[in-house]
Amino acid sequence: RAIDMRFIKLLAVAVIMLTVPFAMASDYRPSGGSGGGGAGPAGPSTLVFVGSSQIPLSGSTLVYIGATASTAAAEAGIPITNSTTFTKVAVDLSVGPGTENTWTITVMKDNTPTSASSTITGNSTSVALTTNIPNFAYGEKFSLKVDPTQGTPSSTIITFTAQAVLN
Repeated sequence: RAIDMRFIKLLAVAVIMLTVPFAMASDYRPSGGSGGGGAGPAGPSTLVFVGSSQIPLSGSTLVYIGATASTAAAEAGIPITNSTTFTKVAVDLSVGPGTENTWTITVMKDNTPTSASSTITGNSTSVALTTNIPNFAYGEKFSLKVDPTQGTPSSTIITFTAQAVLN
């Protein structure tokens, strides 16, 4: 079976988008001048990154998404390189779960579910989590648990965005 190079390029771009922004925002933020001119601007403190599951999600499989999509939580986590407060995590599906079916989306911190959780049911295709998202410290890992908690949801492609403030 031939591999479509467009898919490989898209996958590479998605991985870069998931792993580079934290390093860029935290490691290269200007901290001011040194030469008698006073301190410069503090630089950006809000960061948005985007992720995608790269493959369609099956309606019967629990999956974790972040740096990759996996059935193992430990493989999906995005390492945090700066103390971070997530202010919003939005999830979009290409297809709603279907009548009487539900996907439950949960923010994971170091492979452990948090209380930041919500469901997408029926024909709905999106949800935004804005409360109960814990702060993340340097070295901790961020991911999402996507669980078919009711019925067998329709297969879908999932995309997420996360907005964060660097502490």
